Amino acid sequence: MARQTPARRLYAGWGALGLGWSVGLFVVALCIMRIVGADGSTWQIAVMSALPWELLLTIPLLAVAVWRRRVVLGAVTAVVLVLGLVWEAPVMWPVAHAPAAAPEGRFRLFDANVAQDNFDLSSLAAEIGRDHPDVVTLEELTPQGAASLSSSPVMAAYHWKLVEARPGPNGMGIWSDIPMTGLQEWNLYPYQAELEGWLHPVSAPAVRIDVMHVYGPVGAGGASQWRQQLARVASHLASEPRPLVVAGDFNGTEDDPPFRRILDGHLSDAAVLAGRGWEMSWPRDQAWVLAYLRIDHVLLSPQMTVTGYRMGTGHGSDHHPLIVGLAPRA
Repeated sequence: MARQTPARRLYAGWGALGLGWSVGLFVVALCIMRIVGADGSTWQIAVMSALPWELLLTIPLLAVAVWRRRVVLGAVTAVVLVLGLVWEAPVMWPVAHAPAAAPEGRFRLFDANVAQDNFDLSSLAAEIGRDHPDVVTLEELTPQGAASLSSSPVMAAYHWKLVEARPGPNGMGIWSDIPMTGLQEWNLYPYQAELEGWLHPVSAPAVRIDVMHVYGPVGAGGASQWRQQLARVASHLASEPRPLVVAGDFNGTEDDPPFRRILDGHLSDAAVLAGRGWEMSWPRDQAWVLAYLRIDHVLLSPQMTVTGYRMGTGHGSDHHPLIVGLAPRA
């Protein structure tokens, strides 16, 4: 047996090297996809959306390459790691860098995708009651869910509202204690409600608010429909008045090219400004799976800033709600 030990070590070494190069080529392929903006299919979009976690593979791979003195593998891995840091560090950086807020015009927003199969929203109403937000925006609001909310004294206390409850994922609602004008619905896709209007905080400029829900890139034609919807969202938001707040489920992350084009319209992600870009909002309720994607967003124009950010519970939904403090910039 002792005579076979060197051979076994040789085979183990070659096996480890083969595994290392397989992982290395995988992360190189990810970087190429990120650079060229690959989003032609559901699997490409899924891979890009989870890019921060996939790039973590470079850390043990680089350590092994240095330990085994594999110069080429180490150099390739180091380049990938640097690219990953350039892309992900500004989003994941756990330090708040939001601009200072003005003393007037502050409000809190509660946004949640309540899930189209979640018909009993009494727990969500109780959560809203505990958080006391000034504005509530909900996506995937069904007629059954809206009926459940209408029986809650928490939601009845809001003076301004627009509820467009629909079967499936198409419904939405907005409730506000801040005076609102111009509340209206527009269709991003046939039968798919998007909401917009003006908030009028006391002693502060009016704020335009949009509530969005983009379909997930799944099923036949799902990837194409997803790109079309995000492109229309980008065009719509670019023409919206400022100051602007946008809340909703975009089914996209900063590594998805169509979502980056929305941010290119001079919009910032509240989570990133608050140093909470590392907190993931989906999925909330899958056994043995931690939330690994941040597809729910609150976006701000440069006239607005963040005064607080955290995720809620969202019982009954597969999304965590977002509770965000907002204010005009000082």
